[in-house]
Amino acid sequence: MILRMIVFLLLVVGLLDAASFDCKKATTKIEKAICLDDELSKSDERLSYIYKEVLRNSRENRLSKQDSKQLLRFFTTKQRAWIRTRDKYCNNYTSDELKRCLKHHYKFQTDKLKPLIEDGGFLYSNYKSMVYKYTHKPYLEFAFREVLGKDIKSLKKVKQQLSKWEDGYKVCKDKYGSMDEACILKVAKKQREYYNNLLKKYKSQKCIFEEGEEIYLEQTSKSFMTKYDDMCCEYNYYTPKMLSKLLHSKNEIETKQIEFEDIDKTKPCDKQKVRFNSTLEQTIVFINQNIFTLKTEEYSYTGGLHGDFATSYDNIDRHSGKRVFWEDIFAKNKRPLYRYIVDNMKQIVGFAEFISYSDDKLYDMAKTAGMAIVDDGIKIIFGLYSISGYADGEPTFVIPLKMIKKVIPKEKYIYYFDNKDINIEACF
Repeated sequence: MILRMIVFLLLVVGLLDAASFDCKKATTKIEKAICLDDELSKSDERLSYIYKEVLRNSRENRLSKQDSKQLLRFFTTKQRAWIRTRDKYCNNYTSDELKRCLKHHYKFQTDKLKPLIEDGGFLYSNYKSMVYKYTHKPYLEFAFREVLGKDIKSLKKVKQQLSKWEDGYKVCKDKYGSMDEACILKVAKKQREYYNNLLKKYKSQKCIFEEGEEIYLEQTSKSFMTKYDDMCCEYNYYTPKMLSKLLHSKNEIETKQIEFEDIDKTKPCDKQKVRFNSTLEQTIVFINQNIFTLKTEEYSYTGGLHGDFATSYDNIDRHSGKRVFWEDIFAKNKRPLYRYIVDNMKQIVGFAEFISYSDDKLYDMAKTAGMAIVDDGIKIIFGLYSISGYADGEPTFVIPLKMIKKVIPKEKYIYYFDNKDINIEACF
């Protein structure tokens, strides 16, 4: 380390009146001003040496290969940005004021980079804080790329947002375009708190945009003993208040809810005493800007060979709070997807009395069965024992999106089925 500093000092002392570039090829006002002034020429040469040392330290640090590349890209990008800022602001001046502007910029950048070559372990031990200190952008670009993978559309949106990162530092600039260090740190802290929080929410898959706010899909779980000591009830459900958050209008949604009497007075479940139980669980299985689908699963066992279960779905319009039914999607189309639906019905019917039904009858049964808007299209659901035995469970089949798209208007398809992924774009 001492030897490196001696070499550095000898280079500084022994510098000739030459900049880091060939003055014979100087063409711009800035380049000519540097070449014509001994002090500016030496400042340029000194900064060039320090910058090259920083890049060398970046390559030779003990970080991972990926971090090393990111670090090199970070310093290269920042140095180019510094040159653009220097030229942009100093071009506004002439004569002595031009020299003062250039000297100001060189001192600012030299003071910033010099500590990075005085301590060889600095880049290793302070890498993340260095990236945070001057700009959070390179780190975040990499971090978001990790969670977004090949989602090009979302990555593009993130990149556009991050390109605005530097705008927040405008308040820190002096008349020469350099920025006050304390001000930089203050702005950077606010910026990275926002982006880190955003990244955290996206990773948890809970970021949903609603009227300028991020809201969460929450569930409440309750578990208690009934008045019968051997019966335990467990419920995991969305309250009307929680569901109302999913609507643009704040109307309460009519949905299946369990009302508890004297819930606070009931005893907690004692697993050692439980012989019978009842559970209810609700989950959001589909959501876009206009619709969400709530799945409700109920199970109870009160003795006998097996328990009973039932699954129901509610498709809710987020603007009106009303349920969405078959007719809302297909409207006056009398027999949409007739052949596909009938063929699927014939495959899943299990009771003999239904096998003899006409195709029209089977089609009508499917149209009036349970319906759920899901990622793949429309799921048709039949209840336990409705068209087949207990062993068949709750028979279902899905009408795929590509078939639905052919039989309903484009605007209706977009409204009900498009943009179903709530992604990072919605959070900005």
